[in-house]
Amino acid sequence: VGNRVQTTSGNASVVAYGVGNSVAKRRSLLLVNRSDVAQNVVATFAGAPTGTKEYQRVEIASGINNDRPTVTREKKAAKPGSLRWRLPPHSVTVLTFGG
Repeated sequence: VGNRVQTTSGNASVVAYGVGNSVAKRRSLLLVNRSDVAQNVVATFAGAPTGTKEYQRVEIASGINNDRPTVTREKKAAKPGSLRWRLPPHSVTVLTFGG
């Protein structure tokens, strides 16, 4: 997978865990929203490459009001230096750049 990289979160409801793999030139960020409401977050990657890069997002959100859990997978392009995300309640989101 890679080596753990330092992460910080200014929101007690969101836990962040980062991994970098210099051989595969890949960075991943795991975001866990532990609250009952959606959380808006900004993910900033220090030392990230410049320019637009492809990334993959995989998100698992718990069911609300007896709904089934949802799984979202997508590939998009964005600038990895600073991104905004809306995390659903009780969700796990994995963002992976590069590779």
